[in-house]
Parts: sequence; C-alpha cells; structure tokens
Amino acid sequence: MPAFTIRPGLTLFQPDEKDFFPDTPGEEKMFSAKTTQELSPDGVENVCCVFQAEKEGEGRFFADILLPSYRKDWFLFMPSACYDGNRFTLLPMPPMKLFMTDYVPENPLDPGVVMLELPSLDNGFNRAVTDSSAPVAGIWKRNEKEALFLSFEQGTSLGDNGIEMRVENDSLKVRLSLPVCRRKAFALYDNLDKPAHLVPGMTFACRFQIRKFPAENFADFYRHFAALRNLFPKQEKYRNFRSFSHASEILMNYFETGRWNEKWGFYGKSINNNKRVDFGWVSFVELPALLAQGGEKTLARVKRQLTGFFQNAPLPNGLFYPAVMEREGKLSYEASFVERRLPYDRPWGFLRHQCEILLTSLKCLLLMEAKGETIPESWKKALLSLAEKLQNLWEKYGQLGAMVDLEKGELIIGGSDNGCSAPGALMTASKYFGREDLAKTALALGEYYASRLNRYGFTCGGPGDALFAPDSESAFAVLESFVLLYEATGEEKWLKEAEFSADYCSSWTPAIAWKFPKDSMMDLLQIDCRGAVQANLQNQHGAPGCCTLSASALMRLYLYTGKERFLLLLQEIAHNCVQYISTKDHPISCKDNGRTLQEGAICEKVFFQDFKHLQGVNPAVDGGWTGSSVLLTITEDPGIFWDRKRGKLFVLDHVEAEIDGDLLTVKNPLSYPVTVSCRILEEEKEKPELLWGLFPRSFYRKISLSAGETKTFSAEELNRKSHTIQGKEKICWKV
Repeated sequence: MPAFTIRPGLTLFQPDEKDFFPDTPGEEKMFSAKTTQELSPDGVENVCCVFQAEKEGEGRFFADILLPSYRKDWFLFMPSACYDGNRFTLLPMPPMKLFMTDYVPENPLDPGVVMLELPSLDNGFNRAVTDSSAPVAGIWKRNEKEALFLSFEQGTSLGDNGIEMRVENDSLKVRLSLPVCRRKAFALYDNLDKPAHLVPGMTFACRFQIRKFPAENFADFYRHFAALRNLFPKQEKYRNFRSFSHASEILMNYFETGRWNEKWGFYGKSINNNKRVDFGWVSFVELPALLAQGGEKTLARVKRQLTGFFQNAPLPNGLFYPAVMEREGKLSYEASFVERRLPYDRPWGFLRHQCEILLTSLKCLLLMEAKGETIPESWKKALLSLAEKLQNLWEKYGQLGAMVDLEKGELIIGGSDNGCSAPGALMTASKYFGREDLAKTALALGEYYASRLNRYGFTCGGPGDALFAPDSESAFAVLESFVLLYEATGEEKWLKEAEFSADYCSSWTPAIAWKFPKDSMMDLLQIDCRGAVQANLQNQHGAPGCCTLSASALMRLYLYTGKERFLLLLQEIAHNCVQYISTKDHPISCKDNGRTLQEGAICEKVFFQDFKHLQGVNPAVDGGWTGSSVLLTITEDPGIFWDRKRGKLFVLDHVEAEIDGDLLTVKNPLSYPVTVSCRILEEEKEKPELLWGLFPRSFYRKISLSAGETKTFSAEELNRKSHTIQGKEKICWKV
C-alpha cells in the first residue's frame, strides 16, 4: 500500500453549512483539477494541484493527503499550533479563568495537560496555515519509526490557506484548503471564515512538498523539522532596520526614566505599571543586563532594589514572595495572581518565580562582586535557603510541579514544566556556595525534565496565564538548563538533551516571513515576523525574544557542537526583536483603541495569525517583559559571530559583514553611528565553562562605525579574549 495518496476536490457550502469535511454532492461536474508529482534527486516529493471552477458558488478547493493505516500513537504536529493532535483535557472556559477554579483534577499533583478548548484531532482540527510558526504539518509514526512532513505555501489570491486533519476509515486525512474555511468557534478562536466566491473559469494552483525520514524518537523528528522548517517557500534576506546599540540606548532610557520607581526604589514591571514587580516571570530578570549596560547610577539603583527585595521578599520556609506592589499608598510583598486564588483560598505562587529569583539573583551577585561590591551575608543566606527549599521539594515530591503554597511550602498543583529552569539555577547555586549536594539535585531534576520532553515531545505550563498548554517559555528555559548542566559537568548526555530541546524550540519560532494584510500596522511598518517567538498553544501570538531569557544558549550550543542551525535560529530571534520598539519615527499603535505605545516601550503581541485580533493588528500593549527580554538579548548575544576555524560568519545585528581569509569587513548601512559586539571563535570547539554560560558577553569586542561607514579588521586585531565584563573587572567564583 502506498505511503500516501493525493485527492483534489471542491466543497460548495450552503449558508448554514457546519460540517467539518463536507464533500461536494452529486455527479455534476463542478470543477476540474490536474495533479502533478515530481520526485527530486534529494527525495523531496514536489506536488502541484491546479484547480479550475466550472460552476459558480460559495466554496473552497482542497487537496487531501490520505495516509492509510492510521494508529492512535501517531504524533500529529503543526509547529506552535498542534502537538500530539492537541489531544489534551480541553476546557470550554472564558479567557484568564486560571488554574482549577472551575476544574479541579482528581489528582492535583498529576493533572495532565489541561488548557482551554482549541481545535484538536478530537473536535475537528481546522486552522489557518498562518496559525503556525512554519507552513508545515508533521506526522511521526512511532511504530514504523518514520517521520513525514508536508510543507505548504501561505495562500493564493483567495486568501490564506487552511490545514484540516481528520481520521476517516482508518486513514489520516490532511486537507490543504484554498482558502481556509473554519466552521467552528472556540473560546479563544472564534474567527469563522467566509468561503470564496467561485465563478466558472477561475484557476488556482496549490503547491506543496512531502518529505520522509527515518526517525527513532522525538529527537530525530525535531532534528528533521529544524532542518526543513524554512526551506519552502524560499525566503528573502533580512532587512536591516535598527542596530543593537541604538536599541540599547532606547531601552536603557526606557528603564531609567519610565520603569524606575524612585519612591519605592525598584524597576517596575512596565511604564504603565511601574508600581509593581514580578520577581521572575516577567520582571526582575533584566537586572543583570542593566548592571552590564549601565554605570554607577544604575548600579546604585540595582543595589537599592535588591536591598529592599532581600529585606522583605524571603519567607521563613525559604521561599520568596513572588511580587511586590503599591497598594493604597503602601508597599506590599505578596503572592502573584493574588486576586485569582484557588478554591482552597491558599496563597500560592509559581515554581517558575522561585527558580528565576535564584538564578537572576546569583547573576547579580557575581556581577556586583566583579565591580568590587561586598555582598551582605543575609542576601547569600536567603538564596541558599531558597536553593535548599527547592531541593527539599524535589526530595519530597519527586517533582517541582507548577504551584506552591507560599506559607506552608507545599505543592498545590503538580505536573508541567513550570519549574524547568531549576536545574540550571541549582547548578549555579552549587558552584557559588560550594555545595555538591545541590549539584546532585540539579542533575536529578535535569533527568526529570529530559524524561518528560522525551516522553511527550513537548514542554508545557511555563507561562502562568495559559494553564498547562504547550509553550515556548518552558521550551527555552529547559534548553538553558541543559546547556548550563553541560557547562558545569562536560557530560555529553546534556549536550544531546540540549540539541533536542533547541530543535524543539525551533518549532515555536516563525521560520517564514508571513505576509500581513495590506495596510495593516505590521504591513505599513514592514515587519518581518521571522524570529518573533510564538507564546504558547493557548495564547497564539508571536513576541519579541524568548520570555525572560536571551536565548544565548543557542550560541553556546553552536560553540560546543559546530552545528549551524543553532546559531541561525538565534540569528532569527535576535535580529527580529528590535523591530517592535515604539519610537516617534516608528510608532507602535492600534487603530482599534487609538493607543500608541510610549517611547521605548515594546509591543508584546505580534499577530501574524488572527487569534484574537486581525492579522497585522497590534493591541499596543506594553507587558513590560518584552523590554527585559530584548535588553537581555542584545546584551548577552553578539552582533557578529565569526567562526574562523570553519570559515563561517553569522550577523545577528543590523549591519552588513563579510570575511576574506583573516579579514572581517563590516559596513553600517544605517543613518546613525553604531557599536557592534563581535565574537570570534578560533578553535573548532570551545571548552564548556559555566561562568562563560552565565556571562557570554565577556568575550565580545566592540566595533564602532559612523553612519554608512565600512571598516576592515584583522582577526588578530579583534581576537582579544578576556573574562572582563566591563573595563578591567573580572568575574570570580566565591567558593
């Protein structure tokens, strides 16, 4: 039996038609179609279906790809839109109705994957191609050890294409619809489509590619996906728009003048909400970048914020309050999401907050020590107590779960990958405090999160507002943890887990420059959405950067493996994120509410799909975390990466560069001066080092260019390796 068959067709809809896969009734000839299939030398099946309407009506053309002998253990996939067919516990709840207020699992410590209802294989999977990060559908046949990928075009003059999946007569039917025709509304996906008006003689072409690979496991599946995600259709070069150094100037001003709260002495969550801080997810994490970019004034402010934090946030059981805010003129340290408590009315917080508090604080302490500052022993004691509390939770429950009772120190809700930054945080604590037992816990937690990823093929539960939906935030957090474990131990197993997780991360990162509707805001600003990391399966939108991380783990992974796809993925993310900073010349605004973001604020939602808003529309929301994420990205990642051993050059910043032997030529195409950070790799691989992972910018050399200027540098001139963070300051471990 063939691996697949292709069947073209036409659906004509009645006004009240609701059927998911309606077939055209009767024998009357309503359309004609010609299908051609061509196998290329590299094994790619190129398919083209040309349709012509023979009768007028409201409808759509389609091409069905039929895969026989369907098994329930097939992993059905569309990057950022479908994982395992979305066969989860789906709840028809309104938005923002948080964990378990209306639904309490039978076993709270093992709730499974619970999220709001969305299209799935069980209820009629029907999505626009642009709902995904790449126009790809994938199937991993576990039993046959085979992966199959279908790559599509965005659409035709009829509109964006759609992807539908359904099991019929023991076959999986994947339907490419011209145009998308979604016929069922969901709590968060309520956009229904009007069929195209077809008239006799209208002709449209549908092109797609089919690839097959052997795949023993999920790691193989995602490795193949990462290699093909942006091959079809062919993509153009990036557009240079705003340099990292210019973005840094804007963002530092944004933090120092807009987010700094002089009354309470902290950098607030956003310009509009600078009377609140969430300690990890989604603020506070910017402090190491502020210390690296700022001067004495910034250092004094960070010290003031940390002083208040360590005086008030630690709880007697070792945990920390995850939020602080002004209430009725007073400062209140308290639980996050306190207004949305569980049915038990227990004060709770996410484990993610605790892990990010630990890692961010340790990075701050190391940076301050490098600047000659003396760290109060009470700060160190509080962080060691937090590390020990995370260790105790692991030993008691065999997991860190998602939510913890802040007062009793007990898990309330288990499962998920909410705390997957713990392995990296605890390994860093182990080195800082000289505690080998913490390293053992970090490795055990690394094994736990690796087993989850290898078992499910996705991570979930990272953001606090998306239930347990698969998400990108936990994806990049677990990648960072695996790379930190490798840097601390040198064990190859963590390198393999990091490679797998990086390829999985690529499924959350748009690989295609989706075309926005004409004259929409994103179209008028010429936004290229490649690299705008998709948030999660529940809250569908792209966003600048990887929430609370710089994604420098991808660069470090390249250093240890030499595999180009990791740096190319970082290039997408880093080059993309500076497009969304609102300025007078580049205002981020929303026609719907008439709002324009303040100078330096960054829009949180990049709608290349029509999830809540229409494609290309932006609600002009400054969630605050985007400023933290972008500042981390342009601080911790180089603008230019030159791998001399392999003769490879990667340009992340908005400049032009080329290499000729031992010479690097850099051109500034912009209308203002820029400063570009450059990283040179001399050896084939670089030895891992935990300290390097925490502070990758310590190896960068700065290149300054005037507007339009071109300069050439020798490798010898640029290759001044040193462990300096700023000036002559040196990071040392305190053990």
